Amino acid sequence: MENNLNQPDCFMPNYNDEDAIAFNDGGNDVMYKVGKVKQAVRQAFGIGTKVPDAFSEFLKYKDVTIDTGGKVNEHRNYVNNNYMWFGDGINCEILKLGAKSWQKEKLRVKQKVCAGWDI
Repeated sequence: MENNLNQPDCFMPNYNDEDAIAFNDGGNDVMYKVGKVKQAVRQAFGIGTKVPDAFSEFLKYKDVTIDTGGKVNEHRNYVNNNYMWFGDGINCEILKLGAKSWQKEKLRVKQKVCAGWDI
C-alpha cells in the first residue's frame, strides 16, 4: 500500500517513537510520546474512520461522485472502500490533451504531517 503515513521512514523521520512532543491546549500544556501521535495520525486515515467518509461526502457535496466500491459484511451491511483514497488509490483512466488513448492510473490522496519550524 502506498501511503506516506504508513511508511515509518517517511512520517516524522527525524523523531524516535520515544521522543516527546508537547502542545498548548487552551492554556494547558499536554505532552505525548511521538510514537503515540504517529500511531493516532496513521489510524485517523485508515479503515473504519470518519476521515475517508467525510472526504468522499465532501466530493459528493461538490458534485463529484466517485464510487470507491465496497462489500457486504458479515452483518449484511454495505461497507464502502472510501479508505482507498488514502491507501492504494482509486482506479481511473486519464486522457491527456492530444493523446490517442486513455491511460490507466490510480488517484490517491497523500497526506503529509510535518514537524519543523517555518523561518
